[in-house]
Amino acid sequence: MRSSLGPMTFALFLLAIPASSQSYVGAQQWGEVRPEVVNVRAGPGTDYEVVGKAYRGKSVYVDRLLNGWAEVDIDRDYRADGWIRADLLAEEGSVHSGGMDEDEALALAILLFLLVAIPVYLLPAIIASTRKHQNSGAIFLVNLFLGWSGAAWLVAFIWSLTAVDKKPKGQRI
Repeated sequence: MRSSLGPMTFALFLLAIPASSQSYVGAQQWGEVRPEVVNVRAGPGTDYEVVGKAYRGKSVYVDRLLNGWAEVDIDRDYRADGWIRADLLAEEGSVHSGGMDEDEALALAILLFLLVAIPVYLLPAIIASTRKHQNSGAIFLVNLFLGWSGAAWLVAFIWSLTAVDKKPKGQRI
């Protein structure tokens, strides 16, 4: 006769595992704000004054838990900024926030700007080098040091598109 203890134990085990919608975070770990916006309060309860707001996806450090409230450091200055209901936080990375915080957005914008701006700025030198222009070194120097003026960049760009001397250096007259 087979015992039903095995499947029953397995079912209880599955019930004990926190569901993916579980939102509690533990003390002294990073959490992420789940709702669009939450109130940050001066103390652990709705009776306390609202001292700020935190927005979806914001990473917060949970210093401690008290009666379902999390004392959090929002601006990463190693000081508690206030309290957020713990059930409004998820373990960092466990919930896709669909966005990024201001620091991440700024870093991404700077990176994208540099990835586009540097090649565009050096376009005359790149063209001259690719075309093996006889004056590619001079075009590069004008482009690098004077290209910021706009007019010199345009001169270097047009210069890079001029005819290339195809004769070897020894055969020039």
